[in-house]
Amino acid sequence: MEFTAVERDAVRSWNRYMDHEVPLVLRRTADPRSETLRDFLETLMSLADRVRGGVLEEKEMPGLPAFLIGGAWRYHGLPRAMELRPFLDLLAFQVESPAQAWPESLRVAALGVENPATLKVFVTPQCPHCPRVVQDLAPLPFLNPKVQVVLVDGELFPEEAREYGIRAVPAVVLDEYFRWTGPVRVAEVLEALARREGSDMSPEAMVRMLKEGNAEGLARLMIAAGRVFPGFVEVISHPEWSVRLGGLVLAEELVSKMPQGFGEILSALWDRMYEWPEAVQGDILYLTGLNGDPEWVGEIQSFLEGRNVSADLVEVGREALEALLGRTSPV
Repeated sequence: MEFTAVERDAVRSWNRYMDHEVPLVLRRTADPRSETLRDFLETLMSLADRVRGGVLEEKEMPGLPAFLIGGAWRYHGLPRAMELRPFLDLLAFQVESPAQAWPESLRVAALGVENPATLKVFVTPQCPHCPRVVQDLAPLPFLNPKVQVVLVDGELFPEEAREYGIRAVPAVVLDEYFRWTGPVRVAEVLEALARREGSDMSPEAMVRMLKEGNAEGLARLMIAAGRVFPGFVEVISHPEWSVRLGGLVLAEELVSKMPQGFGEILSALWDRMYEWPEAVQGDILYLTGLNGDPEWVGEIQSFLEGRNVSADLVEVGREALEALLGRTSPV
């Protein structure tokens, strides 16, 4: 495999910097693309004597070929062009401490992940933001081996990208619940990993999931936790209509599974009912009716009778009362 002049210079410069040898193992499977990765490994070793390559022969086994790095990174791809430098950094982290790559707050959060987890990172060679995502996530498995990171080159392995419904890169997937597309904040990924430990989710993370179209995954998380996360108040009152709409879609999914789960959320929303913009007030009325608890009838009636409200709010309020009382309600 022929490297470009820029790639050769990058490898040689990295090699001069390294004080220790670094291992790089190729998992060679029955997939014919194993040979492409093998060619890359041989070329890399010819340019960098610090790389000690090896081959794990599994030619009778199905599955994608991969470079195995540090026991926790599995790299299904060819790190060419912009992806080469982050790949070399991964190799270096095997013999150098990654601790200084992250601030203390991120290191503490990473070490706090107790249950095994796998992050899938989808990239392509032409993607301008992909190298940064790889670079940002690089220290994670070295700091906490319970977290494995699997990188997939969507151009070399398009079937894997299709299986996960990847339409844009970079994309990061955690379980079936979390998905990020575009630049990724490491703190948000670590928070998502913590969610698997059973704690609540921040409003920012919920908004991100809804913007990614993953209301269903967020609903499953709340159902598994047995509660509506308190930050949902900020979702329903969010200034962006698309976010509030996603929250209402989520609520429709949740109300049949945990009908009593919205009591505290509604109380927090109604405490500030007169402060919200009219559009948010309408969504709160709808959510109150959706919740199905007749104890809210008096609250809705007082709101509609106690002040001048628009015809649109009156209509939404009537529909909420009908949902709660099961009949047409005069206002």
